[in-house]
Amino acid sequence: MKNQILPLKHRPDILRRIRTLLLILIINCLWLLPSAHATKDLQEIALPESLSPGLTYLLELTAPGSRDSFDPNRIADILAFVQKPKNRSGLYYADNGFGAPSAYYEFDIHEDLEQVLKLSHNPDIPSFLLMPSSVRLSYWTEIDGLKHKPLPRLWKQLPNLKQAVVVKGIEHIVNTPDIFSGAYYRYDLSRALILFEYQGRRIFVSISKQTDISDVGRKGLVLGSDDAWNYLYSDQKGLTKAGLGWVSSYMYDSFAVTVYDEISPGRPLVRCGIFKWLRAGWAKLNVVNTHHIHAGLERYAKTFKEIIEHPFLPKPVELKEIFEPIENLSEQDLKRQVQSYFHTLKKHHVTEEHLSRKWIADILNNDRYVAQLTNAEMKSILVVQALKKILRKQFVVLESNPSP
Repeated sequence: MKNQILPLKHRPDILRRIRTLLLILIINCLWLLPSAHATKDLQEIALPESLSPGLTYLLELTAPGSRDSFDPNRIADILAFVQKPKNRSGLYYADNGFGAPSAYYEFDIHEDLEQVLKLSHNPDIPSFLLMPSSVRLSYWTEIDGLKHKPLPRLWKQLPNLKQAVVVKGIEHIVNTPDIFSGAYYRYDLSRALILFEYQGRRIFVSISKQTDISDVGRKGLVLGSDDAWNYLYSDQKGLTKAGLGWVSSYMYDSFAVTVYDEISPGRPLVRCGIFKWLRAGWAKLNVVNTHHIHAGLERYAKTFKEIIEHPFLPKPVELKEIFEPIENLSEQDLKRQVQSYFHTLKKHHVTEEHLSRKWIADILNNDRYVAQLTNAEMKSILVVQALKKILRKQFVVLESNPSP
């Protein structure tokens, strides 16, 4: 019998390959073009190879059972790199030795390290407070091997840093919807926090490594401007981009090293340098590149800097008092206020074209959506609205008796 060439419809293996290739092209077009446009004038520059041993050393500290001792001399090249001037038109990236695309981003914070720690790593303040455009919800599930142990008040160690302070744990993260794809993810990070003194400067290093593949990406939406910090989260798997709702995407791996260096001890100035690697995509194929990572870090840094340097931001102890009433709300009151939030959002964005989509309409119109939110998810909404009120930023005024 002569060999016959079967029609494509009878060759599911070839159809799957074609579908995969087409999807890669589509996703790269949708995800690459916006970020490429935003960074089109940046020149890609490889980080010095001398940084790799120190970065490897730091990332190994997040591994289970890794040593608790720390030698700052092993990251001397990293600390020197963070301190030195950079090419402002450069987009820095690490080599391929870590198995994932990467980017480096830095920005200066006009505060001292004590204030940075009190706001960013304070057990009395929500840990996502300084990153509402990047993180929906975050909380530590384990500290130094103990469940539900509070994060130590690291700033109290600053006056006496004869030896490094090392804290390890697991943090659960739910990020905000990606600006381009609309997807958001849940995942856990192995964390290592190191506070030490080096050459007369106080330095804090935060290291994270994703523990496993994330939960499947679900449809979310940036409602209005990203600067407004209003996001919608559905439970539907897929991307929000039209035509890609069926895609099952994942964050396969992510790891980061963030250095907070008091580069000028005589005045309040902390340089924040972030090295980040990320692999994410569909069907075990990575669609992330250096430009995407750089854009995400820029999004994070813009909000972090806006909040921590804001002239109206209260002292940390006052923030605790502001957020305590939210923490103590009953479940009934939480639901009532969050229902009001969604009803008001709908009024403010009634002309948004996305509101015609069924899953978005269900969130804004149906109180059953609020009924399935966890207390932590509802509190995170109210905390962000309270923060926006503090910063004199446009916030959602909650109705006393919300009605559809």
